[in-house]
Amino acid sequence: MTTKTEFTQSEIGTLPAPVAGRTFYHDANYRGLALRVSASGERVFYLYKKDSGRPVKQALGSFDPNLPASREITKGVDPIAYIGNRPPLNLKMARALAQAVANELAKGTNP
Repeated sequence: MTTKTEFTQSEIGTLPAPVAGRTFYHDANYRGLALRVSASGERVFYLYKKDSGRPVKQALGSFDPNLPASREITKGVDPIAYIGNRPPLNLKMARALAQAVANELAKGTNP
């Protein structure tokens, strides 16, 4: 199941988990940003974009409700370095990381 909703730091933690399988929620304010909620309650941010006409789904990291909403990706660190490490993220960090991945895709590089 897929639902479009306006993501906020507090709302992400309250999105219902499905009884079985997983549900995708898409951010109404940032095109391509999605959150997968599994039956176990795990929440993982994804970026969905098209690259050369082909769909790309890139896992960004896991939502951590204990991170302050004001925390940002560390200055001086290339956000792309986070890809593949499944870092704990808040909404602000997920949007910044999604933008970095989208920029790489626009350059023709799939991180």
